[in-house]
Amino acid sequence: MVGPVDAGGKVKKFNGKFGGTFLGSRIDVEPTLGPVGDSPADWSTAVGKSNRGRFTGQGVAESKPGADAACPGGLLTIAPGVGFGTNTTTFTQSTDQLYAVTVTRETCLAADFSFTITETFVYVGGTGKYAGASGGGESHASGFFQAFDIFATPPQGFGSFTGTFKAEIILP
Repeated sequence: MVGPVDAGGKVKKFNGKFGGTFLGSRIDVEPTLGPVGDSPADWSTAVGKSNRGRFTGQGVAESKPGADAACPGGLLTIAPGVGFGTNTTTFTQSTDQLYAVTVTRETCLAADFSFTITETFVYVGGTGKYAGASGGGESHASGFFQAFDIFATPPQGFGSFTGTFKAEIILP
């Protein structure tokens, strides 16, 4: 399991599934990792069901281009010192929020504009019953670009995704 272990905290399982959409943005939160605009962030929004209830999620992720023979359309990566990702989960019944930061992410692009994503993340706090939360987990998703503008500077895309996640929330 990814994330800090706090022996004094209460460990809560957080597992479920999600689906949503994403849109390329003009946000470039990591300009020191390459030319400004080389890989702008994608903004995403999702809804999901879990063992802890229904939720919505909003996030921003800026991946950096890479290469992998298994990914004919290219590989986009987030790793320590490479790229950036953050997400806010809002539980719909209570409106309590849980904040996460991406640790690693690999997006494998296929020639037909579909993709798969594997991500690890850590929790860095929240509101309500998730105030002071830590822990973390991993997610797996797949999706496709429904629209893509290669002539935009930087290139822009819109699409959809679905996935699953397994995590542990450590409450103080």
